[in-house]
Amino acid sequence: MKFFLRPLTVDLLTWLAVFVTGCLLPVGALAKGDSPGFSMEGTVKNVSVSGGRIHFEFTGIFRISQYHGISSSTVEIDCKHGVSATVLQGDPFFSMSPDGRAGALRPAGELLKILRTAVKDNRVVKFELYDVKMAVGKDKDFGDFTLSDATVVRATDADLQ
Repeated sequence: MKFFLRPLTVDLLTWLAVFVTGCLLPVGALAKGDSPGFSMEGTVKNVSVSGGRIHFEFTGIFRISQYHGISSSTVEIDCKHGVSATVLQGDPFFSMSPDGRAGALRPAGELLKILRTAVKDNRVVKFELYDVKMAVGKDKDFGDFTLSDATVVRATDADLQ
């Protein structure tokens, strides 16, 4: 009886290892899906509000990431000369600590407070975006990049420690 249980236990463990490795990991790896992700990191100035939308000038890097299973590709758009951006605070909206280790669900109006504080203290802000609408170039010319509209789901808040 001992010889029968021992091989059965090994076979069961082997089967579980194959199942976890072969089935669960790819599903977890595909959790982000194959859709693009949008983020930006930099400083803001000239913050204003109009009809619930927040307008500002952004200086930094705008990233578009494409996930393929467990790997990703990223395109960075250099916005170091400043670009126009218009965003809306998402629902839900999370403020994150600068190191990304802490976060909090925040009420309406919190993104505007974060941006105004970032302007006052010249802080770098990181954003995670969805429902992104952007424009690149004018007519046939390359050049101007504008973030016409986006919803912010996460932003860093240096005051959140």
